[in-house]
Amino acid sequence: GWAKPVHDRMPRGMLLVDQMEYRFDGASPGQVGIDAEGWWGPDFDRLRYRLEGGWDLGSPTGEGEAALLYSRLAGRWLELQIGLGAEGTLEDSPAGAVRIEAGVEYVVPQDIDVEAHLRVSHRGRVSLKATATKDWLFTQRLILQTRGDVLLAAQQSAELDRPRGLDQLGVGLRLRYEVRRELAPYIGGSYALVPPGPSGSELGHEISAVGGLRWWL
Repeated sequence: GWAKPVHDRMPRGMLLVDQMEYRFDGASPGQVGIDAEGWWGPDFDRLRYRLEGGWDLGSPTGEGEAALLYSRLAGRWLELQIGLGAEGTLEDSPAGAVRIEAGVEYVVPQDIDVEAHLRVSHRGRVSLKATATKDWLFTQRLILQTRGDVLLAAQQSAELDRPRGLDQLGVGLRLRYEVRRELAPYIGGSYALVPPGPSGSELGHEISAVGGLRWWL
């Protein structure tokens, strides 16, 4: 007379487009950017995917990266990940690289989501990328997201015009209003430190106003 047991390892999926936005720095036509991630699988073992990039509207230039990772839930707030990634640039001479990457995603106290991935490209370039995000709730619908990104590299990449050492550093604030949980327009701002690349460019700073849409399904 017992009820049938519940099968709780059914595969499920999600796609989160955290940033789909227009960025304006006041000195150019602006840039279109995207940052999306998702997963598919049961509770403990999942296939994760990630896409991030930016494209200039005033010229046919930009850069982007993508990754496909196996993720294993190792603790209540901890995921271990390993897989393959790729990155590329759209310049006068387009270039790209593929890589192996391994890392963790962990929710630390105060509900700060931290991701860190060690990456080794097919050319032997070793880099470490880390991201931290936190949501601050003013109401159940009005939410401020703070985010920081840093990328460090052990070698330079002449093909991608990337330096050794500090490769990227950025922070951002985005205030969103959730019309529905799955749909939220937002406005905000971002700051990025642009280190000199192997080609000899100077250290630069980019301050941009942003506006866009966050959605998931």
